[in-house]
Amino acid sequence: MLNRARLCGPTGSNPVPSASKLLMKLTIIILFVILTVLVLVFLRKGNYEERDFEIQGRKLTVEIADSQKKRTIGLMGRGHLDENKGMLFIFQNEAKHGFWMANTKIPLDIIWMDKDYNVVHVEQNVQPCTSKILVNCPTYSPGSPAKYVLEVNAGWWNK
Repeated sequence: MLNRARLCGPTGSNPVPSASKLLMKLTIIILFVILTVLVLVFLRKGNYEERDFEIQGRKLTVEIADSQKKRTIGLMGRGHLDENKGMLFIFQNEAKHGFWMANTKIPLDIIWMDKDYNVVHVEQNVQPCTSKILVNCPTYSPGSPAKYVLEVNAGWWNK
């Protein structure tokens, strides 16, 4: 009869897990990390509906931010916005809706429009806020009430 040895951990502990068990645990951890990253990317993008939009004879494709959650997230965290793309913020009422660039990574042109889509104010080449204290980020507001606000790449308005 052969005596078999088995590798054990410290005295009184269970045997060291086999390679297949370690591989299984590692696979589960990797899948969990991938799933978490996908969920975060999905939530950050915000599931915006895209529509064609025209302003003063210029056409572009916009993502629609028509809920409080979508308006709050906006373009935050995005490192790139394609040419002739933008985000159209739709509010329930006309007001002097203020915008800031906290957690925004790209410079933007911000265009405010009234209920009839007439441009009432434009802020050009608005730079991302670099302050780590969010209350130190400036707020940009129109001089007149607006119902719609369009954010596009900086420089788009003057092209």
